[in-house]
Amino acid sequence: PAPRRVDLNKAQVLHVFEDYGPHPLDGIDIVVCASAGDGFIRHMKMRGAEVLLTGESDPALAITRILAGEALPDPRFDITTTLCKIRDLFSRH
Repeated sequence: PAPRRVDLNKAQVLHVFEDYGPHPLDGIDIVVCASAGDGFIRHMKMRGAEVLLTGESDPALAITRILAGEALPDPRFDITTTLCKIRDLFSRH
């Protein structure tokens, strides 16, 4: 299927989402993002999706590289990833 962007409302963000029902990310095989915390990666793995982190800022180019079997650029430093890791230490995830 064609790649698509998924926007989540506040209640659907995995830091607060209760895993008791369907979620908009269900059925997704690959998530491509600039940063992700360990909790997000674990949640997506439980839902059957692989998380790929990249420094590529153009989503279409990232998907083109993945489909061509090319390596993605390494993710850039992102302070929010560090903050997510700290939050994950104290979260239910």
